[in-house]
Amino acid sequence: MPLQPLGQNFDLLARALANGFSRRQAFLQLGALVVADLVGRPLRITPAAAEGEGVRSCPAGFTLCGAVCNDLGNDPQHCGSCGNVCPVRTNSMPTCTNGACGFVCNQGLFRCGNTCCPTGEACCDGACTNLVNDAQNCGVCGKACAGGQICWNEVCIVKSCSPPQRRQCYDSVQSDYYACDGDCPAGSSSCRSSCFAALARGRHNCDVEFGCPEGTPCCNGSCTSLSRDLEHCGACGNACLTPANSTPTCTNGACGFVCNTEFFPCGSGCCETGNACCNGVCTSLSGDPRNCGACGHVCPAPANSTTTCTNGVCGS
Repeated sequence: MPLQPLGQNFDLLARALANGFSRRQAFLQLGALVVADLVGRPLRITPAAAEGEGVRSCPAGFTLCGAVCNDLGNDPQHCGSCGNVCPVRTNSMPTCTNGACGFVCNQGLFRCGNTCCPTGEACCDGACTNLVNDAQNCGVCGKACAGGQICWNEVCIVKSCSPPQRRQCYDSVQSDYYACDGDCPAGSSSCRSSCFAALARGRHNCDVEFGCPEGTPCCNGSCTSLSRDLEHCGACGNACLTPANSTPTCTNGACGFVCNTEFFPCGSGCCETGNACCNGVCTSLSGDPRNCGACGHVCPAPANSTTTCTNGVCGS
């Protein structure tokens, strides 16, 4: 309710004095005026009759309710008539304007008929409505889904499947979950936001709640195939290493690698063509005194000399 001007309250006090208030009553009403101005409500003039001095009238515009003069045009506790209390509705504040009750919705809400709706909902025929999943108001007010359908993300889709269809639906989603996961909106993931479930319904017309498909646990917020995911190979967080000159692989949950062109596997790495793989180490047979001409062929070391291997032949 808007605050009453201070001058208006003084006018009311002047009227009260003109109606026969004593000096004592005047001081009492002056105190009431100050309090009324602080709380922002009109001054309620207490008739002199309540003080036992014989005056039984209220100032113009006020009505005697019990022992207190009230403004019936603006008081939610006596709106239009004495004792008529304006109802308190959920998420709102009651008002009284020109003797008629009303209400104002709290911050962040808007009025819909005789109630208050949260932001994000719509007002359909005087009722707060969620257009995202209301089968009678799917996407827009008044758009009803056909029999056997539900409203999902503002779109009408088939409501349910028979058990065989449900299994087929699950298998279909499991087989192409990578595509589903790729279709998720930016900033979301199949595990965390139920995007996977929504896409499963929309793509396969099956009202089934999905997490991640069997055998594809949720790793870092995404459904993951542990049998082929390079970052989660065999277990969440098990990232496959990339040796030099190779491409990593994950096959049946086991890390591996494929050497680039002109390289071949040797131990945990790749050797360039022209070298040999000796005990899992890339080795040049043409210049290694410990593997001279062949793996394990060690050149002899005569006294007071340095062993050499040149073009695969030992020397000193």
